[in-house]
Amino acid sequence: MNGLAPLSMGALVAALFATVVAVPAEAKEKKFHFDMVRGAKLVVSGCLPNAAAHVSIRPGGPVEVMNVSVEGLPPYTEFDFL
Repeated sequence: MNGLAPLSMGALVAALFATVVAVPAEAKEKKFHFDMVRGAKLVVSGCLPNAAAHVSIRPGGPVEVMNVSVEGLPPYTEFDFL
C-alpha cells in the first residue's frame, strides 16, 4: 500500500496543476501571432530562400483557430508544418 501513495499523490498534484494552468489560459482569450521562420538546415542549404509565413491564432469557442499565410513557395507543391 505504501508504494501506491506516492503514485496517487503525484497524479493528484498533476491533475491540480493542469486545472490551475488551464483556467488562466481560457480566461485571457487573446489573439496570438508570430512570423514563421525557416529552420537552420534550410537556411544553410539555401532551400526556399524566399519562403515566409505569418501565423495567427485566435479563440473560437472551445477550440483555437490557426491561420497560416505563406509566400515564396513553389506553386502546386505540398508542404508539412512541423
